[in-house]
Amino acid sequence: MKHLKLLSILLLLCLNSRIATGETLTSDNYVTEVFKGVNIEMPDYREINSGAKFVVTYDDNCPAELQGAFEYAVKLWEEVLPLVAPVKINVSCLPLRGTNNLISKVLLTADDYEGERVDMYKCPTTMVKSVLLQEYHRGQFNRFYTQLGDLSCLNETDITITYNQNMMDLCSFSLDGDANINKYDFVTVAMRDIAIGLGFFSDFTANVKDKVLVNRGPVKFIPFKSHIFDALGTTDLKVAYTNATKGSVKVSLRNWLDHQFETLSLYAPQNWVNGLSLRYFIPETGKPISQLLTYDFGKGYVFRDLTADNWDDIFCGALDWRKEVVTGLGGGSVSQIGSTDDKLPYTGQVSLSFNSKDKAMFLQKEDKEVKSATKFNSNTPQSTQNLNLLSIEQYCKQYDLFSPNGPVDGCISLSVLKKDGSWDCIYITEDSEQPITVNIENISLTYPETEYARGTTGGLRYRLTKCTSNYGASQPNYSYRVKYFTRDFTPQQAKIKYTKELSSLESARTIGDDNDDYFVDVKVGIANIEGTTKVIVEQLDEGESLPFQYDAEDFRNGYFIANLDREVSTKLTVISYNENGFKRSNTITIPPVGYQVKDITFKKTGDQIILDGIPSKSLEYGEWSYSINNLTNESALVNRHKLDNKTIEVSDIPSGIYVLTLHNHNSNVSHFKFVK
Repeated sequence: MKHLKLLSILLLLCLNSRIATGETLTSDNYVTEVFKGVNIEMPDYREINSGAKFVVTYDDNCPAELQGAFEYAVKLWEEVLPLVAPVKINVSCLPLRGTNNLISKVLLTADDYEGERVDMYKCPTTMVKSVLLQEYHRGQFNRFYTQLGDLSCLNETDITITYNQNMMDLCSFSLDGDANINKYDFVTVAMRDIAIGLGFFSDFTANVKDKVLVNRGPVKFIPFKSHIFDALGTTDLKVAYTNATKGSVKVSLRNWLDHQFETLSLYAPQNWVNGLSLRYFIPETGKPISQLLTYDFGKGYVFRDLTADNWDDIFCGALDWRKEVVTGLGGGSVSQIGSTDDKLPYTGQVSLSFNSKDKAMFLQKEDKEVKSATKFNSNTPQSTQNLNLLSIEQYCKQYDLFSPNGPVDGCISLSVLKKDGSWDCIYITEDSEQPITVNIENISLTYPETEYARGTTGGLRYRLTKCTSNYGASQPNYSYRVKYFTRDFTPQQAKIKYTKELSSLESARTIGDDNDDYFVDVKVGIANIEGTTKVIVEQLDEGESLPFQYDAEDFRNGYFIANLDREVSTKLTVISYNENGFKRSNTITIPPVGYQVKDITFKKTGDQIILDGIPSKSLEYGEWSYSINNLTNESALVNRHKLDNKTIEVSDIPSGIYVLTLHNHNSNVSHFKFVK
C-alpha cells in the first residue's frame, strides 16, 4: 500500500511537470595560423547590464596564467549579460587529440522539455536560468517557472571548456590589448568559448562528396541553431547544402514584443569547411558578437569590446532568453542600470540615488548628516542550499534583486556580490527618500573579503535596489529599480603557480652559457591581478635566513620570471599593491630544478675529443666519468676515469677502433665511436 501511494505521487508529479533529460552538446574550436593584427580595444565607459556571475571551477591542470586570463574574460562577459542565475563553468587544460589547430572544446548542457511554451527547443540550462529569474521578478510564470518539475538541471555544470595543452605555448595570457604576431590572445579565445557555451552554437556538418547537409543533432535544436536552420529555408538537406555554400547566410533573430532585430551574417563559403561553415560570423562593425565569433580568428587578433546597444535584445532574439508575454496579466518591472564610471570610493561619506542613468550615482559628502540604516542579517542560506529541497520560488528568491529574503515594499537595500553568485545584503533602509548618505567604510561586509566577487577593474561589485509593490495587479508582484556600482578596494589576493623552466630563446637574460648552468629562469603564472598596480616578488632560497625582493614589472602578461639557483629549493610569494593597500599571495615552493642535460655532441680534433652539452657546474661536482672500450681488442680492460673538463685526451692510447661512453651517476648517458 505504501508503494502504491508513492507511485501515485510520482505519477501526479509527472502529469503536472516534465523532468528534463540532460544532454551535452560539443563544439570543437579551431584556429588559423594566419596573423590578423586586429586590436578591438575595450572602451573606457561601459554600461553594466546586470549583476550576472559566472562561477568557475578550474581543474588542477590549469596554469595560473590561464586562470587569470580566463577570469578577465569572464568579468567582461558579466558586464553585459542579461539577468540570469549564476552560470557554472568548469575549465581544464589537457592534451586534445585532433589537428594541430584544435585549441579548445566547449560543452554546453541542454535539456529537453515537454509542455506548452517550453517544447520548441532543446533548452540550454543558461537559458532556463535566465527565463526563471525574469518570470520570478516580473510576476509572469508562463514558461519554465510553472513547468519545471525537477531542479537538478540547475545544479549541473552549464558549460565545460577544455583547452588543448599542446597549444598553450602559442597563447598570450596578457590582460592588455597588445597584439602579438606570434601568439593567440587567450582572453579573446576564452571570450569566444564562453559565447559558444552560452548558446551561440552550431554543429552542422556536411557530406561534401554528396553535397548534402548532415544534421547530426537532436530532433529539437537549441534556439540559435534553429534560427540557422530557418535561415536555410528548407528541410531538404541537399537544398540546404546549396543554400549553405553561397558565401553567407543571413540569420534573422527572433522577434519578441515590438522589437525588430537586425540580421547576423554567418560564414558559408562556397567550399564547405566542417568546423567552420555555419559556425562563425562574418564580422560587422557595431555587432560585437560577430566580431568576437569571427570566422577568421587567428594570431594577433585581440578583442575586448563587448559594448552593444542592447544585449537583452540580442540574447532574447538569438538565444530566446525571454519571458513569455501573456496579455491580461499584470506584471512587475525591472529597471537595471549601471556603468563602469559608477565607482564608490574605498573610504568616505557617499550619497546614493537613482537620479541619473549615465553618470555616477554618488557624490562624496563631508558635511551632511548620515541617515540611519539597518544592518540586515540573513538567516536564509543562499546558493549553498540543496536544490533538491527547494521549490522554484525558493530557488529564485535566493537571487532576488532586493535581498535573499525576498522583496520589501518601499525599502532600499544595498548588497555586495559574492563569488558564488549570491548577494550579501548588508543594509536595508525603510527611508526611501533619496539620496541615501552613508559612510562607506562603516558598512561592514558579512563574510571574509576573499569571498566577494570583483569587476574588471578589481573593485567589489555593489547593488542598490528600490522595491515597490504593484497593488493593483492580479497577483502580488513587485517592481525593482536596480543600480550597479563598483567599489574601489584593496588588491585581490593573487594566486601564483609554477609553470615551467624557460628555454634560452624565451629567457630575457643575457648572461653567458656557463652561468646558465648555475641558474635557471622559470615562469610563474599569476592570477587575480585586476586592480593591482604593482607586484613585488619575495624570494627565499633554501639556506638563506631572509628573502630578497624584486619588482615583477610585466605581471599583466599573466606571469613573471624568477631566476633560481638550480641546486636549492625556492619559496616564492608575491605582494600585490594599489593605492588602498596590499595583499600577500599564496606561497609556492619550487624544488631544485637540477641540471638539464642537453643532447651531448662529440667532436674529435687530432688527439682530443671535445664535448658539448654537459653543464659546467655538474663537472665541478664530479658527477661525470667516462670509459673507453677498445673494439679492436675486446678483451682489453675498460677503465673508468673522472671527467673534470669538456676535453678528453686520447694521445696515449694505441691505434684502433674505440667507443667512448659517458657516465652520469653510474648511468650510461651517451656513446661515441672513433678511430685512433
